[in-house]
Amino acid sequence: MHNIIMKKLEPVYGKDTKNVRTGTRVFGNIDKVNWMNVVNPPLSKEEIQVFEDEMETVFPEPYKYLLSLMNGSFLANLVRIAGQPKVGGLSDEEEYFQPFELKSFQQLYDSKKIPESYFVFADSMDLGTIYAINEENRVLELHLRNKKVLRDLGTMEEWLNLLLEEAVRID
Repeated sequence: MHNIIMKKLEPVYGKDTKNVRTGTRVFGNIDKVNWMNVVNPPLSKEEIQVFEDEMETVFPEPYKYLLSLMNGSFLANLVRIAGQPKVGGLSDEEEYFQPFELKSFQQLYDSKKIPESYFVFADSMDLGTIYAINEENRVLELHLRNKKVLRDLGTMEEWLNLLLEEAVRID
């Protein structure tokens, strides 16, 4: 799992990291159970296909790219990215670090105010925002309550870089 996310976080957090049996990596210990960054292992192309089949949809390419880097996460102690949690046989700690389930996530933010063409995949309670991929494969930041677009954050790579810069900055 040595990808752009790990390349950005590993040098900053050094030994302030932990590997969980499920392959999840956590960085930046806050207290007994909380960490600044929780990065779940990526999904393979086959696992992404199975995930799409289970969801009965085709994911936008940027979300597939994100899943190929990490299966959901919590970055910069700020943004929660939905994914596909593992089921069964997990310790309390492993369960705690599982990604928020995409299906539940999308139901949570289902709204007539959000165009059907938008694919909601992340949120930030602290910022009061949700993140969606539009039909042009751009990541948009939307206001949590009124669902209005606050800004276009660019491609998935650009958004991820912004988020990782924040994760590095607040260490």
